[in-house]
Amino acid sequence: MNLTLIRSMTRSAVFELENELCYRPAHPFTVALNGKTVYEACNTNVFSLFSLLPGTTYTVEVQAEGETLKLDFTTEAETFFVDAARYGLVADGETDNTVRLQAALSTCPKGGTVYVPAGRYRTASLFMKSNTTLYLEKGAVLLGDNDRTHYPILPGVLPSENEVDEYYLTGWEGNPLDSFAGLLNITQVHDVVVTGEGTLDCDAENGDWWVNPKVKRIAWRPRAVAAVDSENVCLHGITVQNSYSWTIHPIFVKHLDLLNFNINNPYNAPNTDGIDPESCEYIRIIGMNIHVGDDCIAMKASKVFLGMKLKRSCEHTVIRNCLLDKGHGGIVIGSEMSGGVKDMVVTQCLMDHTDRGLRVKTRRGRGNTAVIDGLVFRNVEMRGVKAPFVINMFYFCDPDGHGPYVQCRDAMPVDEYTPKLGSLTMEDIAATDAQFAGCYFDGLPEQPIERISMKNVTITFDPNAEAGQAAMADNRPLVKKLAIYAENVKNIELHNIKIEGYEDLLNPALKGKIATADPANSSSAFAQLTNMLLAMGGYEDDKAWQYVHDLFENVDGKICESSSGVYKGVADGEYVVGLSYEDPCAQLVLDGAPVKIVYMKEGTVFLPASATIIKGAKNMDNAKLFIDFILSEEVQNIWGSTLTNRPVMKDAATNDAMTPMADINVIEEDIPYVSAHKAELVDKYTEIFTDLQSK
Repeated sequence: MNLTLIRSMTRSAVFELENELCYRPAHPFTVALNGKTVYEACNTNVFSLFSLLPGTTYTVEVQAEGETLKLDFTTEAETFFVDAARYGLVADGETDNTVRLQAALSTCPKGGTVYVPAGRYRTASLFMKSNTTLYLEKGAVLLGDNDRTHYPILPGVLPSENEVDEYYLTGWEGNPLDSFAGLLNITQVHDVVVTGEGTLDCDAENGDWWVNPKVKRIAWRPRAVAAVDSENVCLHGITVQNSYSWTIHPIFVKHLDLLNFNINNPYNAPNTDGIDPESCEYIRIIGMNIHVGDDCIAMKASKVFLGMKLKRSCEHTVIRNCLLDKGHGGIVIGSEMSGGVKDMVVTQCLMDHTDRGLRVKTRRGRGNTAVIDGLVFRNVEMRGVKAPFVINMFYFCDPDGHGPYVQCRDAMPVDEYTPKLGSLTMEDIAATDAQFAGCYFDGLPEQPIERISMKNVTITFDPNAEAGQAAMADNRPLVKKLAIYAENVKNIELHNIKIEGYEDLLNPALKGKIATADPANSSSAFAQLTNMLLAMGGYEDDKAWQYVHDLFENVDGKICESSSGVYKGVADGEYVVGLSYEDPCAQLVLDGAPVKIVYMKEGTVFLPASATIIKGAKNMDNAKLFIDFILSEEVQNIWGSTLTNRPVMKDAATNDAMTPMADINVIEEDIPYVSAHKAELVDKYTEIFTDLQSK
């Protein structure tokens, strides 16, 4: 375990306890500053220190899990300390302080700190300037004005004199549309810090901001914090709450730090996303506590007009040690992402009863610049998330979202308006008490999802789960306890799924990923049917036939056209497991294919093969000598070690692809029974399969 400094500012600093746990340590720990205890029971991996002196060296000491961790750090220098109270602030929660606060911010010298003492200060829009720190003391509240006419309107587009170039000042849901300025605005500036233990309270519940939220009234709703075309921006420590709409909305910001602060919006507050970076670069979101009425964190890159024109993706993002609580989605990509979202790593995050966990939402019309690629989700915990993993390329947003262009399930021409999903990796993730679906992956038929890799992912369902809509798309059935739904995905890699016998094939994670041919038309598939019946109780046993029902329910109707389609489908990565016969599978192993042969622990049948002499053969003596030759110990050993057909001698040598017979649980087929009742067995299987397909 290590203690690291995330960032030091003039009067505050933020630290991280390095462990492998999501958001919280195993046990609370103490924190001391220069030998004096600051926190007696800190219960988050990320913590902050406040009320520090500028340009000063400190020693922070942590007692955790029987270890003592020490770290020396130095706060940043400060040129001037500007107490905003000197500008005539009135802390009654009613008097308009907009002009007074703005005067303090505007006149602060370069490298200075504007200090806001405890008190409730009513205000409308404030604008930061470069090389400035805004420090909100504990108990200081900047309280948003409830009259929308008191907020300036920012034009979405500013034209240049040449009538060619444009400057995009603000936006609404991915388009450059006129919007009210935010409570705090960071526009075309650099080196800005907002820190402290105070609060930005938009007070939206006491205005009309949440009434008819999708209707433009004068201008579109403001954000709590709006940042545009800026560089080196840091928000830290504060609480931001009751936002008008999206809470933190940076656009075209490079080097953005969002560190260890709280975002609180009522669950029923409309479109009050927590953090929505749009076409930003080099983002760190660490130690956040987010409780909102929509998506907790949503990565965006504009709609098609700006996305395809500017081609500015949202990229190089780190999200770590965050608590994402009660929102519609935990970590969300889209839907406004026409510029693309790339290179994002999410680790050690805890999602608590969000509707969806890791969520990607896009649709036709986002454009060929809407490329999502290089996303990694690792070491994440989800509690009570209804649908932990959702990738939806039929998201029904926008006025045309329910139209045939967006919702058509047939392949459409791939053109400049077709989005693309590349590689997504999910590792070491535990989701408990899911309801709708564990994994719901719905790609476009004309542009399938390229690759999904899942390793060490565990999903359990709520015993009292209720059915619901996993993805916001038309004509999708309500689902409950659906393990994996995958349509139009080129490659799904499922790692660490244990398969030792027939019972393991009922694992919900294998739904739709089991390859088998039709027992009614394939001799090898029929042999598998009788093998599993015999192994699971007997040809006429009700429990054995129930197993057949449950297995083919997990097969999910995906029957291969031929026996070769089974083992080739596994070798090509289309399926995770296949029910096949030994010979071609052993050859795949010898050829270096990434497959393994499993002999079912409940029992494996080896059907007899024969070498015969034709009655009345012209060279009978030679024929008998040949039979003796191939049955000799020497030839049997050569046969078993070089070929993929198993030798007759049980103790004969075998190649590395085949397990010795002595290590296999061999059970004996009742060949006369199976021969006499083949039609009955096939009919009973067909009845089960037809019934499953009709549901």
